[in-house]
Amino acid sequence: MRLRRLSGGWSERSTNSGAFCLRRVLRPLYRLHRKPDGATLFPMQFDEPMQHDEPRSPEARSKELRLAAPRTIRWAMLGLLVAGFLAGCRSSAVSPGDVIPFRTLARGYQSGVSDAGVVVARDEDAWRALWRRHAATVLPRPEPPAVDFEREMVVGVTLGTRSTGGFGVEVARVVAAEDGLFVEATERAPAPGAMVPQVITQPFHMVAVPRREGDVRLSMAPRQGSSRE
Repeated sequence: MRLRRLSGGWSERSTNSGAFCLRRVLRPLYRLHRKPDGATLFPMQFDEPMQHDEPRSPEARSKELRLAAPRTIRWAMLGLLVAGFLAGCRSSAVSPGDVIPFRTLARGYQSGVSDAGVVVARDEDAWRALWRRHAATVLPRPEPPAVDFEREMVVGVTLGTRSTGGFGVEVARVVAAEDGLFVEATERAPAPGAMVPQVITQPFHMVAVPRREGDVRLSMAPRQGSSRE
């Protein structure tokens, strides 16, 4: 599945915000570098140009520079902080088609979730409800792995009930879509005639991914060299 990249939107807003921050940083520099004849070193028009009725003496000029320097430093530091914040936001933005990192919360072969498909938990209550269902056959029931739902959400891929061992499932890749996430998973099946444990299994793989609104779609592919049941 090919996902096209989305352009515009956020980039335009971030550029405008950066220009605003740059304007605020340059304002005090404009005041400091204003020439005595009224010309400026910056070809910009600000809403509060400095005006003087009489020429300033060197002593007055020196005093003005001393008083304005701390203010200039504060504005420059503020501008740098805001610019860094905007750069961080832009670098962390996810576009359709980007591969999203994930971390494994739980993976195995025994689960109380007997249906095949994908399950999603976007908050603590939904995660605990899903975990209770998943760990219903385990005593004592373990606590669910910690998830920061301010930044993450849970995506689980389940293979459903299988009559023997030898089956497994693994999340291979998570890709950002325009309206959500696209999860690519790999299904493992025993080779024909292979000796496998005679036990009912429910293979699963649960991962934490960065929060993203929208649908979560699943694509399941058999592992190379394996066969489906």
